Amino acid sequence: MRLITYMFCMLLIFLMVIPSFAQTTTSLDNAQQAYDAGNFDAAIQFFELTISGGIYNGEIFYNVANAHYQQGDIGTALLNYNRALQYIPRDLDLNIQIARTRALRNIPTTDTTHPIILIEQLTATTVTINELSIVTLSLWSLFWILIALYQVKHSWHNTLKFAIRVMLTIILGFGILLGSRLYMYHAMPPAVITIGSAPVYSGPSISYFRQYDLFEGAEIYITDTQDEWSKFVTADNRIGWVQTDTFQKVHLD
Repeated sequence: MRLITYMFCMLLIFLMVIPSFAQTTTSLDNAQQAYDAGNFDAAIQFFELTISGGIYNGEIFYNVANAHYQQGDIGTALLNYNRALQYIPRDLDLNIQIARTRALRNIPTTDTTHPIILIEQLTATTVTINELSIVTLSLWSLFWILIALYQVKHSWHNTLKFAIRVMLTIILGFGILLGSRLYMYHAMPPAVITIGSAPVYSGPSISYFRQYDLFEGAEIYITDTQDEWSKFVTADNRIGWVQTDTFQKVHLD
């Protein structure tokens, strides 16, 4: 009886998934056809339909970014290029397109002085958070294997002692990288200004002093939110408050 119930549930799930999968495939096909035909508005709508259904990856974000780029929507294009970077950080075409899009912004080039943001920028085009987690966990497991060997292989003490010290140093380095990336993911999520210009205030209200404007494509990191206002920090350590409808976060979850 339990087996029959289990098989019935599996069949029900299967029947529910198939239409969703078919719809996703159709949306992606329609998006590609629209893009190839130069109908970027339709391509974006089909891509967004797929993404809103919870189906996305680096390729989908890259394609929707290209569609926005073709329309001159620099901010939204850069937003989706950065989303694609979360999945395919070493993709050469993606990184070239990100650099090309950043060059189109009406933003003066500044050096990154925020230490955590600097770490994120140095590793974002090399490794994903998941990859960093796997490598760090693997190194940590190997470290304890070396410790166990050290306890039983007395004749290998000198060699194992050196290997343990080296491994501990490597783990510390990867731990710092992983900790920084995770901290930014949860406490300083990256975002991109997606409107022409966003006024920056010294506090969460227009009654505060207006400091300067952020322009379309500016990349910021959200540190606090109060009602319809968000506090941010930039790579060069500028801080301020902007309205939440002036930007979109890179991370969807």
